[in-house]
Amino acid sequence: MKLQLHHALPRRLDGESAVLWSQDHRHLAEKPPVGKDAMRYVIAFDVSCDRRRYRVVKVLKEYAVRVQKSVFEARDLERSAYLRLRSKLEGLIDPTTDSLRYYPLCAACLGRVEHFGAQPGLLEPEESFKVI
Repeated sequence: MKLQLHHALPRRLDGESAVLWSQDHRHLAEKPPVGKDAMRYVIAFDVSCDRRRYRVVKVLKEYAVRVQKSVFEARDLERSAYLRLRSKLEGLIDPTTDSLRYYPLCAACLGRVEHFGAQPGLLEPEESFKVI
């Protein structure tokens, strides 16, 4: 069963207001804290070939959660995991026609990210819900 709450007003992702959450990706959010060099990343891509795009998405799903069609959020990636991910992704694309963007988010920046609408990602704090 999917649990999804919808809110009509924009809210900050630092826990100041109610949170959207889908149980589909809860397992990724419950990973234990990692080393101090771990960062959160937003990864966006533009890949022209369907086959390459499929492969890029497949790799990204190993590390992150899809929040928009071409945007993924990765939580608490150690530097080594981040470099592995980049290496895998950059080996799949054609740099003459495709592009990848990596946006690291520090703790201070994370508190200033805003989201409006459905489909939250891992950047939102988790809240527990019970269905009665």
